[in-house]
Parts: sequence; C-alpha cells; structure tokens
Amino acid sequence: GHILVVPKIHFERVEDLSPEISNALFSTVQRLTGPVRRSVNAHALTIGINDGREAGQVVPHVHIHIIPRDRNDGGGTIHSIMSRRPRLSEDDMARIAEKILKEDSSS
Repeated sequence: GHILVVPKIHFERVEDLSPEISNALFSTVQRLTGPVRRSVNAHALTIGINDGREAGQVVPHVHIHIIPRDRNDGGGTIHSIMSRRPRLSEDDMARIAEKILKEDSSS
C-alpha cells in the first residue's frame, strides 16, 4: 500500500496550487517520509504526482503518493516510463528549455 498527501482545498493541477498551499503540501510530504519509511521497514520511497489524465491522474485533485519500496519489489522506477520516449538532440533540448523559460517568465 501507500499513503496520499492531499490538500484540503481543491486544485486540479500542480500549476494551479498557490505558493502557500504548495509549500505546505511539500513540507508535509518531506515531514512524513522518514516516519512512513521507518514504520513499514521500507528501504526507500517513491514519491510521485500524476498531473493530468495522460500522466495517470484518475482523481482530478492534486495529491502526492508516498510509496514504500523494497529491493526487488517489482515496482520499477520513474525512469521506466521514460524508456518509450524519443531521444532528443541537444538542439531540440535547448529549444524546449528556451520555451520553458519564456513561459515561466510570462506567468
């Protein structure tokens, strides 16, 4: 099993979070990681957010999964979802980075 950290106020996407709610949400996740890991004797944790339907978000409300992990549990890594992605050239990555920076400065 795993636990969910869920803000009480509704936000569908991470980008919709206010800075105050975002800080409180991630502070709560950080505070709980040690207690969750130790309480179930896990070796590690996977912490994840499915942000949007195509990413696997079923419930349209921001929530963070804290998933206890052990060696050979078969759960895979976050990198396992990246194996099907196309490889980008350095130029493509630079263009994308430029677009992200432009979008970020306009928000």
